Amino acid sequence: MEISVVIPAYNEEDRIGPTLRGVIGFLRDRANPFEILVVDDGSQDATCSVVQRFAGDSVRLIRLARNQGKGAALRNGLGQARGRFVFFLDADLPYGLDFMERGLDLLRSKQADAVIGARNLPGSSYDPSYPRLRVWSGNLFSRLVGLLLPLRIYDTQCGFKGFRGDVVRSAVRFSEADGYTLDIELLLLLRLWKMRIRPLPVRLERHHGSKVRLVRDSLKMLRDTLRIRRRYRKGKYPSDFEPSQDAPQRP
Repeated sequence: MEISVVIPAYNEEDRIGPTLRGVIGFLRDRANPFEILVVDDGSQDATCSVVQRFAGDSVRLIRLARNQGKGAALRNGLGQARGRFVFFLDADLPYGLDFMERGLDLLRSKQADAVIGARNLPGSSYDPSYPRLRVWSGNLFSRLVGLLLPLRIYDTQCGFKGFRGDVVRSAVRFSEADGYTLDIELLLLLRLWKMRIRPLPVRLERHHGSKVRLVRDSLKMLRDTLRIRRRYRKGKYPSDFEPSQDAPQRP
């Protein structure tokens, strides 16, 4: 299996179908074989029914019995992904898939161990309707993360990332974040393992109907980031990389 794409989904019955059609069409021309893993995070709508219409050799549905959070959904999907390269993206597919094409080139040529979407780079673009308050709060959070952890990465939260499969399968075994800060935890582990992380520009095409609750989720993300910092300072994250094909297990 060359490429796995993991998509966490919670109550996405209206958006997951177009996203799957877009990703399947993109991968058919660029990778063979490939798999798409949709992790349903305890949805209460018809998300699972929509995904099952695409089910087959290339699309797999992973169902969580209850809503646990984006990080928990990603951990389940990333741990089960079989690809040599593994990407994850949001269920509403807000970013252009040209990021994946550029990222694949870097991963295949061994110029990077991970590629991450970075909305602050030249060449990145925003949908003009994207709320300015969201942009401001995202920038503030990025600066706080930079002060709390030795990541040297400005945009940790862009929902489009790609990895060497062996690296991300190992990293999720040591992750604990169930919410939006799983990205931070994975990037911290890759920094500790001296992996090559390449930021790439992304093109925001649409981002409407976001489920992020700005104040409540921002406070939770700060609390979870402080928890990651405490674990890091206590030496809870391993400093050496050991490849693993195992499903994720909490330490």
